[in-house]
Amino acid sequence: MKKALNGEERAARIELLRARAAIERHNLARSVHELKASLAPKTLFREALPAFAGSRPVDWALSGLSFVRRYPFLLSGVSAILGGRRSRLRWVKVAAGLLVGWQLSRHLNRPDDSSAGS
Repeated sequence: MKKALNGEERAARIELLRARAAIERHNLARSVHELKASLAPKTLFREALPAFAGSRPVDWALSGLSFVRRYPFLLSGVSAILGGRRSRLRWVKVAAGLLVGWQLSRHLNRPDDSSAGS
């Protein structure tokens, strides 16, 4: 059976529990912020670019394989786009994907103004 706490001990225990909860909330908020930053499309794209920086075709193939293993939804998306029966629609989708990729790379290569204020 637990020993009964007097008023001061009880108040100290409550204060310790509040402090622990505040620390856990702070850690959770920091982890969510880090996760959000790491999953931003800009971060993912910049992370993928150095993987394809090898000069030999074998390096490209191995980097591509590791990238596809890390992000399997990309492989399924590409196979869904290229696996269709209608060739004209398929090439329109490929062209749209290339256009989106080109615009994304243009956007990412611009200087980032938001980091200058931090």
